[in-house]
Amino acid sequence: MLLKKDLYVKNPKKEDWGVGKVIENISGNIFNIFFINVGFKKFDKRNNPLVETSEVIENDIFLNLTDEHNDMFTTISELEKHFLQNYENGFNGKKYKDRERIYKDEAHNLAIELLGQNKFKELLDTEQYQEISLRALKIINKTNLIFPNEKMSFKDGLKEDLKIKQFSNLLFELLYSSEKEQLNFEKWITFLESIEANKWTIASYFQFLIHPNKYIFIKPTITQEIAKISAYDIKYTPKLNWNTFNKVQKFSKYFKNNIQSLNPKDMIDVQSFMWCVSERNK
Repeated sequence: MLLKKDLYVKNPKKEDWGVGKVIENISGNIFNIFFINVGFKKFDKRNNPLVETSEVIENDIFLNLTDEHNDMFTTISELEKHFLQNYENGFNGKKYKDRERIYKDEAHNLAIELLGQNKFKELLDTEQYQEISLRALKIINKTNLIFPNEKMSFKDGLKEDLKIKQFSNLLFELLYSSEKEQLNFEKWITFLESIEANKWTIASYFQFLIHPNKYIFIKPTITQEIAKISAYDIKYTPKLNWNTFNKVQKFSKYFKNNIQSLNPKDMIDVQSFMWCVSERNK
């Protein structure tokens, strides 16, 4: 069988590899193929055991594969194994709950208490912008997810009345106006740039705590590392932008779907899992 880009194949001698996709012609007759269970493999199109498959592929990883060959690829099952070796009983274990879950649940509960939709709307309607900013800072300070210097930049940016009013309205739109998600996010990050608090941690923090079923918190180093070993292209740039944010959210959903054996409750579990397995080589 001749290999060609974007062809779906299987290796009859290695059924456990799962479905593969021809990614690129490396040189001459050598092709780079990504298999869903083992990552990248090289094959010579003149002599290979592969067969084309008509199996329907509806897997997000094939739509978002990184273009570069990745020797660091690690299967999610291997990450699950590492996680369970270090966190007995997984997400239900005491160690996990004590280290990762409880304080994030407390922060989520605080965020809902202080800036839940009805309470937030009431504060906006009565123009209590200063109170909104104070509550937001209290939520930020509830966890150690954001570095102290980033927290300080955010706090320093909310000293002028006009900025506080802008912040209050934009944050409400970000959290509770889903019809224009991209536009609201882009207005939000433009504001963060204006107060020199344009960090991925701050940009993603409030959505993560208010809507943990939908949004993940973006810790750049960890997020990039896990995406890379998963061969998933999140289009990362340090500059805040919708494309990267959207790709990371899709990646987190892909990841959640693939650790279902652990029964993750929400993106708090997914984010915590990524953090925990990122420590495997340290």
